[in-house]
Amino acid sequence: MKIAKLKLSLIFGILLFLACGEAPLVIQGTVVAYDENSHQLVVKDELPPQDILVFSLENAEMGATPMEGDTVRIAYHQSEGTLKAVRVMDITRQSELKKGH
Repeated sequence: MKIAKLKLSLIFGILLFLACGEAPLVIQGTVVAYDENSHQLVVKDELPPQDILVFSLENAEMGATPMEGDTVRIAYHQSEGTLKAVRVMDITRQSELKKGH
């Protein structure tokens, strides 16, 4: 009986692990541009070689609206050549959100 429970637990654990998928990548940088209509955010990576990257924000969780020059941290996935943001945290404006509570 214990072996059956152990096997079942192991199978459940593996399935749970597979269902979670890959952890998102994370980048921090400076906002170059933000287009609310096209749901695109252009960011200059703070790490060398300081690439300019374009993120799709469709379906992303967002705090404060990013503005040019703000520092943001983005959790994202890369899929078919597109960088799809999962979560965007505007570090520059984060304190503004706390004042509202």
